[in-house]
Order: sequence, then C-alpha cells, then structure tokens
Amino acid sequence: MQQNSKLILAFTSAALVLLQGCNDPNVNNRELGTILGGIGGAVVGSNIADKNNRAFGTVVGAIAGGFLGNQIGKDIDQANRSRINHVLSTQRSNEPYTWQDPDHHASFVMTTSPSFRDKGRICRPYKIIMFIDGKKSVKRGTACRVGRNEWQMIN
Repeated sequence: MQQNSKLILAFTSAALVLLQGCNDPNVNNRELGTILGGIGGAVVGSNIADKNNRAFGTVVGAIAGGFLGNQIGKDIDQANRSRINHVLSTQRSNEPYTWQDPDHHASFVMTTSPSFRDKGRICRPYKIIMFIDGKKSVKRGTACRVGRNEWQMIN
C-alpha cells in the first residue's frame, strides 16, 4: 500500500509541474514529462525491487516512468492547454470551471480571481483542483497574458 501511495504521489507531482508549464511556450511538456516520469519511476522502481535488485528496479522504473511521463506531457499539451487559456481569458472570477480528462481518469476544477496589472501585463491568480484516480491535488499560482488568448503561468 505504501508503494502505491509513492507511485500516485510521484505522478500527481509530475502532473502539477506539467500543468505549471503547460502555458509556457518555452516549456516542452513531453520533455518535462519524460524527465519527471523518469525520476518518479526510478524512485518507485527502487522501492518496489528487493534489496539485491534495486539498481535494476531503478533503471526499469526510470525507463517506464519516462515513457509514461512523455505520453502524459503530450496529452496535457493537447487536451488541457486550450481549456486553461479559455478559463483564464473568459471565466468570471470566483466561478469554478470543471472539465474531465477520461483518458487519465482525471478531472479538473479551475477557479480564477480578479485580474491585475503587473509590469504592464494582465495577470490573474488561479487555483486548479485536480482529481487523478480519486486523489486530490491543489495548485495555486498566477498567470499573465502573453497573447490574445494565451497565458503563461508564472508561479
């Protein structure tokens, strides 16, 4: 049971980081997903393997996690980027916007706060609640407009 919790934590953390970068044109979510998935997979593989096979478990976990992270990063790019931009561009403050990602057994609830100006940019605080395989994660931050309907998450 503890190993499953570590696996879920690793992938949830990776998903949060991917969401952090998903609106940043300088971030390649597939590469980021590969790296984070590889790290998470190595940790999980090391913990699952018995004492005599930890190195092998670490390598196999890193490869499997890297592959999964790459695929998740690709899907987050394609499936959720437009939704996040839409919410930041059009949703009224303090009104939750919900969407599903059935391929990853995930759902998201995003709420924005009133916009403000920072160094000439329009910015909005946000909160994303993610439910992945029944586990809840919360990400709070601020995004600033970088195009007509494009936003960059700055923290």
